[in-house]
Amino acid sequence: MYRLLIVDDEIDVAEYFRRIFEVKSKLPLEVYTSYNATEALECLNKTRIDIVLSDIKMPKMNGLQMYEKIKEKWPKCKVIFLSGVLEFDYVYESIQNRDVRYLTKLEPTDKIISTIKEVIDEIEHNYKEIVEMEKVQKKIKEAFPLLQNKYIQNLLYGICDSHDAVQKRLDELEIPINIKDSLFMIGGIFDNLPDDISLSQLDKNIYSLKSISSKYFDRCYNSVFYISEQKYFIWLLQQRKGNVPIKNHQVKISGLLEYIQCSIRKNLDITITFVHETSEIYISDIPKCYSIIKRRLGYRARNLNESILTLPDSCSNEIVNDMDKVNKINSFKQLIRINELEGYLELGQQESFFSLLNRMVDNLLLVENTEDNNALEIYYRISCVLLKYINEWNMIGQLAEIIDIHKLTHVDDHRSWQEAIEYLKNISQIIFDIHFKNEYIWSDNTIAIVQKYILENLDNDLSLIVLAELVNLNPSYLSRLFKSHTKINLYDYILDMRMLKAKDMLLKSGEKIQDIAIAVGYESAPSFTRAFRKYTGKTPTDYRG
Repeated sequence: MYRLLIVDDEIDVAEYFRRIFEVKSKLPLEVYTSYNATEALECLNKTRIDIVLSDIKMPKMNGLQMYEKIKEKWPKCKVIFLSGVLEFDYVYESIQNRDVRYLTKLEPTDKIISTIKEVIDEIEHNYKEIVEMEKVQKKIKEAFPLLQNKYIQNLLYGICDSHDAVQKRLDELEIPINIKDSLFMIGGIFDNLPDDISLSQLDKNIYSLKSISSKYFDRCYNSVFYISEQKYFIWLLQQRKGNVPIKNHQVKISGLLEYIQCSIRKNLDITITFVHETSEIYISDIPKCYSIIKRRLGYRARNLNESILTLPDSCSNEIVNDMDKVNKINSFKQLIRINELEGYLELGQQESFFSLLNRMVDNLLLVENTEDNNALEIYYRISCVLLKYINEWNMIGQLAEIIDIHKLTHVDDHRSWQEAIEYLKNISQIIFDIHFKNEYIWSDNTIAIVQKYILENLDNDLSLIVLAELVNLNPSYLSRLFKSHTKINLYDYILDMRMLKAKDMLLKSGEKIQDIAIAVGYESAPSFTRAFRKYTGKTPTDYRG
């Protein structure tokens, strides 16, 4: 959407053009109106305006004087001048600037609309200028390491789409992995770094590690480097196409890791421990393998500095602990998207939330033991997400009137996992219902405040900007909110209220037309008379009888 500001000291003229662009033009416009140059500049100070359509001859400050101030502060704003007559001095001065267009108010409506469309096309073209696009592309390139790291994190946690979508995203981010081919995973962590190490020194160490490891790995493998928030590292290796096949990857990788350890020790005066999977894995094995390597890095690898530990069996076949032998569910696999679930809740994306929640909890139906550790972990992790949201929005009182909150944190209150699952789904639905109800109440209250202010200030400035500031909302958002709740445009509502009061005053009081005009927000009797006749089909005098 583009923002158009119409400036004319004749209110009915300004509103005439406003209605043309809101109703007839079908252009992507948010329309604002001001009734003098000073008011227009105040509007420009408060919100970004793309196009100004202004009367050229106005009292106190004319359109050309206003234009100079606009260009000082908002050089990209486009200006179109309107005038009722051709006045040579104004026209001559305005056409000296290529950014200015000049139209008369006698131009056909279609001509005025087409001129605005031409300006919109110019703005869109400017947005697509090659220089700007190059800057954007440069910034994207600069952000590539962060984007790559984030996507590798998704792969490690199993948050990914179909194979085709994964390969497409890998290619877009220039991550050299072919998901059809096997790969190897390596984990690493610096040994015993000092507690007071500076962030700059740590960053230097990490960058050096990435550079050194690439130097050795890239001779034989395509390598991908990932750094976690906890400052441990993961490499994904895939043999380069066209290279002589490596007979023993375990020996090759172990040898490369020794070279890297030696180089790190000599160049950085620190040591690093590695854990690597000796068997080939595939894209679907990554989350499980990552979980095991991370666990080894956190415990076994810390007992002896500068170690190179291997996983004896393929990650996909390793039995992590005795419970995994008997459990029908895997809490790691079920919970890898817990942060995504929390995000859907916070954003109010109900359909996506329940789709993911169902996938996370439905396997609990396979569990018969109510004390199953994996099932308990899944239940309580989800309950913590819900409890956090309940506390943040202070919903405990509203929920307590509808459902037993105690069960959220006491799974033993449920007689079976099926009952526990239904409880999680029910309380989630109630949370969404309360949230949307609260949002609707807030919207109703906001509209009521605006309507009350309008009724009490019909003789004052009721511009969209003033009303938006009253309720601390963006002008465009307030306009859409008002329309969605009342089924009437905000401007039309203001006009209805002004005309309603004017009719009442005309019939029940003997006040002068001039005084009635001021009482309902018009600066002069002629402006009020034109607006009233357009609204009712009668002049104020005829209506009064």
